[in-house]
Amino acid sequence: VSNEAEFRLVFAGGVTPQWNHESILRAIQPMDGVSYHVYGKGQQNYLDRLSVIDGAGRLVYHGHVSHDHVASALGSASVGMALCQPSKNTAGMLGSLGNTKLFEYMLNGLPVICTNFQLWEGIVEGASCGLCVSVDNVEEIAQAISYLRQHPAECKEMGRKGRGAVLREYNWKAAEKELLNLYEKA
Repeated sequence: VSNEAEFRLVFAGGVTPQWNHESILRAIQPMDGVSYHVYGKGQQNYLDRLSVIDGAGRLVYHGHVSHDHVASALGSASVGMALCQPSKNTAGMLGSLGNTKLFEYMLNGLPVICTNFQLWEGIVEGASCGLCVSVDNVEEIAQAISYLRQHPAECKEMGRKGRGAVLREYNWKAAEKELLNLYEKA
């Protein structure tokens, strides 16, 4: 976790409206010392829209980079952002485990700020590894970011707990055991 002088939010993935970058940028505009580092491909018209919202210059768009570069970026970040819009793919507010972004952040020891999907809340609250927010509520997003920034020890501990949860239970080896148990019972 970075020091308080530079609080780095990070997103790695497809840079599309589904990930609610607009609300994140609106939330951090008045926050000195907070930057939003985005890694991934995005359409130019959408990136232009984000630039208009980003009047304070908080967005740092890195474009499409290698997996190694993303891994390094996650290592220097403060918080992983996963504010996915509810859709058919997420079964509305139930959420989906088909997207690995949440787990990638957790594995890298980052606390997360994510959508308050039922499934994600269960994971995040169960592991005490981040905060779940209403995806379109800019004030709630800002409060979550401010809270983690103002509580650096707790922020770091959330990251540690998230990493532990992935290593213990949110991985293919653990899922394999459950799947084999289901087969045995069938």
